[in-house]
Amino acid sequence: MIAAKEILSTFLKVLSIPSPTFSEGELLGFIKEILFVISKKQTFESNDSIIVDFPEQPGLKKLVLVGHLDAVPKFFPPHFEEKSNLIYGSGASDMKASLAVFLVLLSNREFLDLALKNYNLAFIFYAREEGTPIEQNGLNDLIRKFPKFFKGLDLAIVGEPTNNQIQLGSLGSLHARVKILGKSCHSARPWQGENALYKAVKLIREVEKIKPQKKKIMGLDFFDVVEITESETEKGTTTIPGYWVGNVNYRFTPEKSLPQAREYLKKFINDLKITDLHTDIYSESYSGMVSDTPFLWDFIKAMKTKVCAKQAWTDVAQFAKLKIPALNFGPGLSEQCHKENEFADFSLVLEYSEKLFSFLMKENKEN
Repeated sequence: MIAAKEILSTFLKVLSIPSPTFSEGELLGFIKEILFVISKKQTFESNDSIIVDFPEQPGLKKLVLVGHLDAVPKFFPPHFEEKSNLIYGSGASDMKASLAVFLVLLSNREFLDLALKNYNLAFIFYAREEGTPIEQNGLNDLIRKFPKFFKGLDLAIVGEPTNNQIQLGSLGSLHARVKILGKSCHSARPWQGENALYKAVKLIREVEKIKPQKKKIMGLDFFDVVEITESETEKGTTTIPGYWVGNVNYRFTPEKSLPQAREYLKKFINDLKITDLHTDIYSESYSGMVSDTPFLWDFIKAMKTKVCAKQAWTDVAQFAKLKIPALNFGPGLSEQCHKENEFADFSLVLEYSEKLFSFLMKENKEN
């Protein structure tokens, strides 16, 4: 297998390049330096996102390794603590740990050639995954501009941080901005106004009553959840607030469509019959159904790890919409995502690379 020092060196290099959302160009430039010396490749590039493909061999499965380039926390110089085996850096877990492993595979000619003998292998490195609507998402951009590439893919491995577990499916997500109007006035004379915050209490309490609803899909437990994630009223210590604005986030299970989810959320809010309430569903992400193909389960079996539901939205949903089998699988620590002093466990990174490379290097007789 590839030496740990090679993986560590690449990981630290990737972490040393700032790549906040909408500023991924420098990191893409580093990837293109690696690609420059690779022959017989084909690339498709758009807006700091790139597909790396190779000539296909008849009869082999088509597998793509997928990773986003952007990181959420403010950049800080990376460092490796050998004693704890932790690597610190912005995006270390989400998801530069996976990127580093993918890039080591690309840059090691011997391993890449072996993998290409067994699989029609491709890579996707894309921008603008974090906190952007689907219309700005780099993977979505590539899907729209290069649809031919996405036809016939047998498996997409999305390197989201999963602690080396395999997480299947993807929740859908709706964000609704709810505004409730009252009438502002001086707090000494409240009868001259109407407190919008008091009117909002009914909504807040009803959302609080909604318990997670479990849905079992292919033996995996997904949960519908509704939560208020933002709250704001008119400012002023002596002012009765004339409005209340909140963000209601509905995460829905993979068997639900966007129209079904939209109808549920609108009905829930409208049935409260709060006067002067206005709702704007301003962000929508469809869910991703769990894939079920023999090749996907062959991969899962080979990884010898826990399999569970993805209780979040990921770009697995975009592949599912195209009916491409996909899964979330990465060495990053999910509990470290977006933290100010983010780190990854290097032992998990090494374990991940060993499992992934072993699968790619071993000839699959059923390919």
